[in-house]
Amino acid sequence: MNHTCSGCGYRVEIPKEWILAGKDEKICCQICGKKVKLNIQKHVGSKNIPTRTDTGTVITSTQGSDWSQESFQLTISNSNSMETLAIKELMANKVYIVGRNADKIKAVDSTAEPILIPTQFDPAVSRVHFEIRVASDQFKNQLVIKDLNSMHKTRLVGADQTEVLEAWEQVYLDPSDKVKIGRNTLITFSKNSI
Repeated sequence: MNHTCSGCGYRVEIPKEWILAGKDEKICCQICGKKVKLNIQKHVGSKNIPTRTDTGTVITSTQGSDWSQESFQLTISNSNSMETLAIKELMANKVYIVGRNADKIKAVDSTAEPILIPTQFDPAVSRVHFEIRVASDQFKNQLVIKDLNSMHKTRLVGADQTEVLEAWEQVYLDPSDKVKIGRNTLITFSKNSI
């Protein structure tokens, strides 16, 4: 999805997380400074794609793309030794919680599938550390992560920077992002097309 400024014609891509969440957001043109409120929610569920709104926002067609066939693989390893603890296929619209204690995880969300990291692998991982799921909509599947008030925090390691998630903060991940938790636990993702 992209937006073309009606003032100067500058074209900018709308962030994926706005589309996935169906959020109506304000956008400011980087060239002329013109501000406009995007009506994303109205068009995300629309069958009339592609379409152009009165504000110049273009909803691109997804015909020919089967996003439901995309999946993600999660790999847990030691960041120092690169020893692999586990590899897990993540299913769309299912909740997974990473932590050290299955009972505590089930107490938080009885429908979540626990992904356990043993104490001997990393004692600094919280009993209930973070939630991860594959959010699926008509456009694509995308990874969503939420810190569950972990003691030692959840860190997103991107190409340019490291971001520490606040308690209960939820963000969309790029498959190239890495997650660091505990003392030395590194979680990486890969995208698969079936």
